[in-house]
Amino acid sequence: MATLYSSRQKVRKRRHVIIVLILVILALGVVGLGWLVYTDLRKADIEIDTSKNIPITNRITSADEINQIVSEATFEFKIPENWEEYERTNDSTQNVIKFKSSDKNKPGQKLEVYVDKIPNNVSFTKDVAVKVSENKLKPSVISPQCYTFSEATKENPDYIESKWEETKFMCYMHKNQNIVGITDEEPELGVKVINHRYLFIYTDNNAQVNNNLFLDMLKTFKAK
Repeated sequence: MATLYSSRQKVRKRRHVIIVLILVILALGVVGLGWLVYTDLRKADIEIDTSKNIPITNRITSADEINQIVSEATFEFKIPENWEEYERTNDSTQNVIKFKSSDKNKPGQKLEVYVDKIPNNVSFTKDVAVKVSENKLKPSVISPQCYTFSEATKENPDYIESKWEETKFMCYMHKNQNIVGITDEEPELGVKVINHRYLFIYTDNNAQVNNNLFLDMLKTFKAK
């Protein structure tokens, strides 16, 4: 009887071993299958054509698209490739270069760059306070329409001296114009970089206004 009982115990142990081995093999199979699925998905991610992925952004134009260099005697900066110079004036009252977009879909985009000689009557509807870092400009955020934080007077309802981020400028109280200029904390018109003063005024009165384009152009500025 003892021999029969011992034999049965051995059979049961063998069965347990076999069951454990089967479970281990199944577990390894599941892990292996999971690894194959994971590697296939990784390959699929790598093989995706990312050129068709369009990032969601509120910046219509990036600095990389501003690749046309404007180089003058005292400064340089970049404008979009499809922009062009259309006027240049240097007389006793002003020294200004004017650019505009040649895109027929964006006829309202213009830029005026004043150097040293700046008319006293320049005004804009929005302001960008800028800081000077060595020979470059660091623009802050663009203000709202200045009529929203300025009070007109009866004597002159269209133009009023205003302030944005501790910088002063002449506010043009027109609600339907998008004219953006730059200022700093100094009282003079324009921003002094090295030995010259510069004033950039950007206009965009298209249906889809792109003021970020102005900020991108300012960031490419370098005084010589």
